[in-house]
Amino acid sequence: PQAGHASSRPRPGHGTPVSIHVTVKGAKHLPKMDMNGKADPYVVVKVGGKEKKTATQKRTLDPTFNETFDFDQVKASEESVVFTVFDWDKFGADDVIGQVEVPLEELLRHKQLEHDHPMRRDGAFVHNKGGER
Repeated sequence: PQAGHASSRPRPGHGTPVSIHVTVKGAKHLPKMDMNGKADPYVVVKVGGKEKKTATQKRTLDPTFNETFDFDQVKASEESVVFTVFDWDKFGADDVIGQVEVPLEELLRHKQLEHDHPMRRDGAFVHNKGGER
């Protein structure tokens, strides 16, 4: 299953720090997290010490986000872009569905790059075939 999509478009800069645009497109085949057989996913994108969060998509295992975030003054050689997918819960702490980490240097090799990556949770790939958890 495709667990997440992201594209980045770095702005050329002089020196080590760069500015990037990261677009969280969506996810497919997320595992069931709620009693209704669905999830309420959102994505936290982390680059360095900065975090940005998408809106929560209610009751879906195939969310579409299409949200773009800007990160400025990022050191490409030292950072990764980390996408963590959470399930929003009305009561209690939100649950981690999975995570994808992409080295920033990999993204910066191209002017614009789109990735599909399987997510990991607790060191294992998150797989959901036919909506089963």
